[in-house]
Amino acid sequence: MNTKDPEILEIFKGGSLSSTMLIMHPKFEKCILKKVSHELNREYGFVRFSSQIKRHLQLKKKEPNLFPTILETGIDIENHEAYCIYEYKENFISLFDFLYKKKLTQEIVIKVAKNLLDNIKILHSSKSKFPLPEGSLNYYVKEEMIRPLKQYEHYLNLDNIFFENKKVNKPKQTICLINKIIREIGNKFDNQSCLIHGNLTLENILINPLTFEISMIDVYDETYFDIPLSDYSQIFQCSKYFYGIRMRDQSSHSNETNFELMEANKNFETFNNEFEKHLLKKSESNFLLNLLIASQFIRLLPFRIKSNDNSNAIYFYSLASWILNQSINE
Repeated sequence: MNTKDPEILEIFKGGSLSSTMLIMHPKFEKCILKKVSHELNREYGFVRFSSQIKRHLQLKKKEPNLFPTILETGIDIENHEAYCIYEYKENFISLFDFLYKKKLTQEIVIKVAKNLLDNIKILHSSKSKFPLPEGSLNYYVKEEMIRPLKQYEHYLNLDNIFFENKKVNKPKQTICLINKIIREIGNKFDNQSCLIHGNLTLENILINPLTFEISMIDVYDETYFDIPLSDYSQIFQCSKYFYGIRMRDQSSHSNETNFELMEANKNFETFNNEFEKHLLKKSESNFLLNLLIASQFIRLLPFRIKSNDNSNAIYFYSLASWILNQSINE
């Protein structure tokens, strides 16, 4: 297949190195085409792309109704691209758009949240036969939290930055706090691995607004170790701390020094409350969940800084620092 030939019906927001579009295919008709260079930035582009295909197929086998079908994969030698063609879920929209744009009753939002929880629990119910290796949490934290904090310490070492009127910690203080939380968690959390989505943002959950049927896309191994809280942390990143809303807000954020947590509509509040109500309330689970949520924002720092998105880089770091402080003070 020549990936530049198909009739393009719509272009979607894709990753920084891949593209996603709705096309009219001569064989599959309406379908989703994703493609990425197989020569440039192979580690973060082609290798990630290929890993997503493999993980998608594994999850599709376990839960065939929860994931779109992969119709074809291939390499377009002429255009130096790898591609994957997915089934198009007609009439589905992202759960983020559903909550953000739709006028919904509380009853509908609760029903949707419960339906999603049920589907996630089914996915997570397939336990592996072995626990995670010792050191799995530290492996992730040191790579995705401590490394970027040290790498960009000079950038984040700011004075007089506040979040919700609380002074934002400097990177060295945040690293000490992270290590303190890890000690609090110790070996008290359930480290039994299971199948997870791995990149379960509200953008990657699709919903049919009429039937409330759920479908999941863009799987990936974002947290290195597969425990249920990894998936939940990515949902809370948006449902509780409004990452998607911040990124869609077109107003100027320059020269901010006293950040406030963004506000969302009632849909997000109802949805998030329903999710929180069903999660474990053990203190060690809360420590780990908050650590993983904070990690989702710290992991963004290299991408935001390299994109010269200074205001969001500082905001996300400040938010992560605040989440970690809230966790230790609960």
